[in-house]
Amino acid sequence: MAGLAFEPTFFFAGSQLQRVEFVASAEALPDGGSVAFAELVRWGRAAFGSEVASNDPGAAYAAWTSADADVYVQHMRDTRRASLRLVYKARQVRDGSEL
Repeated sequence: MAGLAFEPTFFFAGSQLQRVEFVASAEALPDGGSVAFAELVRWGRAAFGSEVASNDPGAAYAAWTSADADVYVQHMRDTRRASLRLVYKARQVRDGSEL
């Protein structure tokens, strides 16, 4: 994915898959993973539409919501721990009475 080797981790609850995280180190890349992050954001836009995003000096984040899943991609920019994370998780909708 995006030129990096992502390692998946699967999270189950009640015998059902609830979340999948794909994580890749970007420490060895000259750009720290910026190009790969941009590719993942373009993929997310094509698959899910416009994202909700945040960007600060240490990290960038883009998130999408679909009917049954929340999806986000995160880019950690720390030169010692540069990484990319792509997460799919089961959508959980709650109303105010459940908070």
